[in-house]
Amino acid sequence: MDSIQLVLAIAASRRWEVHHMDVKSAFFHGDLKEEIYMEYPQGYIQNSSLVCRLKKSLYGLKQAPRAWYAKMDSFLLSIGFIRCKYDLNVYFMKRDDYLFLILLYVYDLLMTGNPTLAIDSTKSTLHDRFSMTYLGLLHYFLGLEVSQSTSGIKMAQSKYASDLLVYFQMTECKPTTSPFLSGVRFEDAGTTPLVDSTLYRQLVGSLLYLTHT
Repeated sequence: MDSIQLVLAIAASRRWEVHHMDVKSAFFHGDLKEEIYMEYPQGYIQNSSLVCRLKKSLYGLKQAPRAWYAKMDSFLLSIGFIRCKYDLNVYFMKRDDYLFLILLYVYDLLMTGNPTLAIDSTKSTLHDRFSMTYLGLLHYFLGLEVSQSTSGIKMAQSKYASDLLVYFQMTECKPTTSPFLSGVRFEDAGTTPLVDSTLYRQLVGSLLYLTHT
């Protein structure tokens, strides 16, 4: 998330537009360095003694994200981008008259810079190399609402917060300064069945993400 906020901050300070591209089947592009075998999919073949040797990465492999990042990293470096030393997800291309930034986040790419022609050229280059979809100007990403205009960039998370209230069935709850009910006493659980902690952990994790971002 710090990488995203960094790129948006730079774009906002210079009145640049932020563009959004999505890579189709990103993990399928990765090249495997290890020799990996997998069983045939159920129903495809009856001979259980045969296995498949993978030539490319596959969803579900632990190596898939690493292989995809290595593939994209190699390609961006080959076309003139430089990897940021302080944030390995950010790449930049600097010339005398312009600066161009790319943020790689799993299978999403955010692009910004001052020359429109450079953005169009990079979009075309990426599309020719990988199967990608251009999603236009960035509007919503990882819970961040992004509004771009000539006056700058505004970020909000009202939709993400509202979605949390709906998901955890708290839309009718009233706000309070303390989340703990007054007058509650702790008692020995005794034979009371244990409460499933999954929902509680999801709630805490979602709130931590919201307050962090």
